[in-house]
Amino acid sequence: MEYIVEPGIEFWKSFVLEIEYKIIAGVYLPGEKLPSLRTIKEEYNLSQWTVQKGLEYMAKEGILIMKPGRGYYVRPYVQNKLFAKHKEKLQKVVTDACIAGKKIGIEPEELLSPYLRMTGKENA
Repeated sequence: MEYIVEPGIEFWKSFVLEIEYKIIAGVYLPGEKLPSLRTIKEEYNLSQWTVQKGLEYMAKEGILIMKPGRGYYVRPYVQNKLFAKHKEKLQKVVTDACIAGKKIGIEPEELLSPYLRMTGKENA
């Protein structure tokens, strides 16, 4: 499986974002066991170190529960928390882009037009 590596951040952090996005989308449900480290490593074509670092980080942050000898599980109630976190982050990016665009004469609608085209909402 290919995934988008976030520009400017380490591989393990990009891997964390990918797992968070999958939790938000319901691919991994609260209480569900994640695939094994080996399966994830092969699926994402990442080193064992990268996957382990990402999983340990998510456990430390309260996104996953590590059960020694059994694997990693999605923490109950984390889906909405992750959604809110990413929504807020994206809204800040869009706001900052609109402010910068306005300074050089680009209207917010023009900045958002690629997204509107992609979602089919351009003429809505």
